[in-house]
Amino acid sequence: MQVLDHHLHAIMGSGVTFLSARRELPMTQQVFDAEIGLYEKELYEIIDKMEKTREAFVSATVACLQKWYLEKARLFAQNQYQLTNKMGLAKLSEMKARIAKLVANAPTDAQKFLGDDKLWWHRSRGGGWQDHYTPGPPDGLKMAVEALADKLTSVLEAHGYIKKVVRPKEEATGAGPSGKSRAAKIPAPPELEWTEAMNKYVNAYKEDLGRATFLDGKMQLAKKRKEKHIAGLLWDKA
Repeated sequence: MQVLDHHLHAIMGSGVTFLSARRELPMTQQVFDAEIGLYEKELYEIIDKMEKTREAFVSATVACLQKWYLEKARLFAQNQYQLTNKMGLAKLSEMKARIAKLVANAPTDAQKFLGDDKLWWHRSRGGGWQDHYTPGPPDGLKMAVEALADKLTSVLEAHGYIKKVVRPKEEATGAGPSGKSRAAKIPAPPELEWTEAMNKYVNAYKEDLGRATFLDGKMQLAKKRKEKHIAGLLWDKA
């Protein structure tokens, strides 16, 4: 078996496909297992790297949100100074306490919203991810980040800084993560601008995705060939 593994590793290292390897080696289950094992090993290494990138993205998002919650709340208070002055110190203190809670809860909220396996290819083989030639993050991830930003919108709305304007359904502007229509608001709710770090980790994830999908496809084909081989052996023994 050591000779077999050495030969297979030499084949992989030289860039020769397993098609030529199968011409040189007997078609045994061990050959298929060795082929699958090589694909799995590299794939799992990349998946581990992608999970670390996901965690780094979540941390970068938390840092962005915590700063953004504070800055945007203060900006709304300044720009709508008449409302702010009218509210008085007690109500403003209540509002600031809610903002402070958003900041404190940002790590937990981010893990909840951005920890959904369905958002990430390396966890679910889904998430709507495209290759690195397609700019930007997938829609599902963007909507999850928007849901975190909307937590500030809810606080601003509750204190009168944003007013809902109900429109007919056909005029509703987009849909949130829950699929429900989001009514237009005046003044417009604050929009979260992704930081350079957030975009960097998305791009890093997409770079690894290309190799991961290639290896996953090769591994699945190898498993299928193995099953066909076993079926043939069973047929011959019957």
